[in-house]
Amino acid sequence: MNYANEHNITLDINGKNEDEWFPIFSATHIDVNNSKIVKLLMDYADDNNIILNINKKNKKGRSPLMNSICSNNVETIKLIMNYANKHNITLDINARDEDEWFPIFSATHININNSEIVKLLMDYADDSNIILKINEMNNKERLPLMNSISSNNVETIKLIMNYANKHNITLDINAKDENGWFPILSASQKKVNNSEIVKLLIDYADDHNIILNINEKNNNGFSVLMDSICNNNIKIIKLIIDYANKHNITLDINAKNNDGFFPILLASQTKVNNSEIVKLLINYADDHNIILNINEKRNDGYSVLMDSICNNNINIFKLIIDYADKQNIILNINDKNERGNSLIFVAIVESVNNSEYVKLIIDYANKQNIILNINDKNKKGYSNIFAATANNVNNSEVVKLLMNYADDHNIILNINEKCNVGWSPLIGTISSNNIESFKLIMDYANKHNIILDINEKDENGWFPILHASEKKVNNSEFVKLLMDYADDHNIKLKINEKNRNGDSSLIWFISNNNVEAVKLLFDYANKYNIIMDLKENQIGNSINYINNEIIELIIQNKSCRKLNIEFSKNSILLKKLGCYYEKSNKMADNKRKTKKEFLKLKKEKNKLENELYEMKISQFKEKLRNLIKNVENNEIIEEDYYEWKIENFSNIQNHKSSPEFEILNHKWKIEINVCKEGIINLKLKSMDALYLSTNKFIYANCVFAIRNNNDFSCYKASCSYHKFGKNEPEIVLNDFINNKNLKIKHENGITSLLENDSFINGIYIRIYRNDINANKNNNIL
Repeated sequence: MNYANEHNITLDINGKNEDEWFPIFSATHIDVNNSKIVKLLMDYADDNNIILNINKKNKKGRSPLMNSICSNNVETIKLIMNYANKHNITLDINARDEDEWFPIFSATHININNSEIVKLLMDYADDSNIILKINEMNNKERLPLMNSISSNNVETIKLIMNYANKHNITLDINAKDENGWFPILSASQKKVNNSEIVKLLIDYADDHNIILNINEKNNNGFSVLMDSICNNNIKIIKLIIDYANKHNITLDINAKNNDGFFPILLASQTKVNNSEIVKLLINYADDHNIILNINEKRNDGYSVLMDSICNNNINIFKLIIDYADKQNIILNINDKNERGNSLIFVAIVESVNNSEYVKLIIDYANKQNIILNINDKNKKGYSNIFAATANNVNNSEVVKLLMNYADDHNIILNINEKCNVGWSPLIGTISSNNIESFKLIMDYANKHNIILDINEKDENGWFPILHASEKKVNNSEFVKLLMDYADDHNIKLKINEKNRNGDSSLIWFISNNNVEAVKLLFDYANKYNIIMDLKENQIGNSINYINNEIIELIIQNKSCRKLNIEFSKNSILLKKLGCYYEKSNKMADNKRKTKKEFLKLKKEKNKLENELYEMKISQFKEKLRNLIKNVENNEIIEEDYYEWKIENFSNIQNHKSSPEFEILNHKWKIEINVCKEGIINLKLKSMDALYLSTNKFIYANCVFAIRNNNDFSCYKASCSYHKFGKNEPEIVLNDFINNKNLKIKHENGITSLLENDSFINGIYIRIYRNDINANKNNNIL
């Protein structure tokens, strides 16, 4: 602008681009929305005698005034109005854009919702003798009044009503938008829920002899009464009822919305759950001789009674029963919802005070001579008796009520029936850790000569005694009761059975450190000559915390060959059994046990130590074997390991030899030699090589090793290949290790190879048919 002024250039400030945007339009647009720019444009226009086209529109039919309103910019609106007045321009304040939006409609919209702008528009209209089209709708059939209600703006609503009265305009307060909403329904919706607005509309209607369509619904089937019930607004409900009574309108209190909800059912749903509203509806129905459809259900099959149970509202439940009695209505208490749940099932599963509701339902059924379908199942296969025993219910009082009802009506409960996942009521009581309900099931079965399926598995392979052993139950009393029941009915319990994961009751009880239960299982196994199986890797981390009494039971049954144990690699259980033997020996000495008992324990200890040693030596041999590189196309004839314990190492004599040993019928000796510098040299000598013919050899890879006596992970090893023959009958490994460097860093820390002046010298020999360094074949003895 300054540049234009300096060079006498007149800017085209009314010029449009291809979208018909022009400077003042752009300055008022929501993306700019800058009143300082608007002021600059107006000042420039005045200074250059240019009249701004403030009524002009862009291609979408928007004017600068509409832009300013949509941008919620009061300052810009005032600038435009003042500019128009100053230049005798009449603003087109009823003009519509392509969406049929117009200034007062935009000002009342929820995104703007500005009563100051509404007041500016009304004052401008009055000053300019313009009548605002406040009854006009946009393309979605919404009125400015509806906008103000949806925006919960009482001040704007009053401004519109006062403007209408002042200009003798009758507001269309029953008009619907495209979604079927109308003013009084909008006032009762959740986001508004304003009784003051409802009262304003009622008063306006009365003042203008308009009858409000209070029974009308929106496209979702909601009426004003329904919405006000959903929002728990008793004040609006009473206003609607009073208005209906005053104008002789009968409210449709049985009408359903699109989801099948009707007023009394809405009042009992979770988010409302209001007995006062239920009373208001019952009283209204009685006053107008209307019979409430209390047996009706919504689309998911829930009735008023079901909802009252789910929401633990005993008052609504009793109000419905009393209303039914008063009106001689028989309640459909055997009906089911879409999940297949009956009223009594809902009472058992979905109520906090389930036993109280079950009593009320049974009392009502008896009073009305209705037989409850107590053996019915829902879609998951759950029966009422199973539901009463399940984890989330676990109520022995309800179990008793069902059993007593069944006996009173000569009904036999299907206590062996299983749900879709294979659980019976008996399993339900065990899983819930409810001994009382468990005993009730057993007593009921005995009373009615029913044999319980105590060995039956569910779909995951679980069965009663295995359920009793799982961590959340871990109850030996169930084991005792099951064993007693099995004995009484000549049933042999499958105590060694496993589920799909390979878990057995013995494994679980050991993992849970339940000494009593483990003893019961072993006693039962001994009684019926059952050999138990135990896989150590199934026990998991619990192996580290096993009780000594359980260790003793394992030893006793293993020694009697009543228990098969599959030890895991690096067995912790084996070590624990070994430790226990050590303690048992000490106890035997301390308590002066008989020689026979002591020898038996010692024999078992030696056997166990041998098993442990064999496991460790096997793992150590594997480590040494892995040091030998694979040789392709060369047959291995034999490989084996020998070790020799070196005692009194500090006084060892040079050229100390091991006893003679055999591998592949060849005799060998190991020799150890310690130099003055403390260097240890190792030698392997073939005792047979001297007697070989000159063209015959023994081809072997040799792994020399020195290890700690007790810690197999503390060792040093080195591999070397040699062709033993008449001229070279021995292999020497010089500088194997310095006796000053006998401390070795290994997987368990840092340990010395030398312990109590002793260590183990080992040799692993692999013998080949041919020389691995030559293509030609040679014979071997």
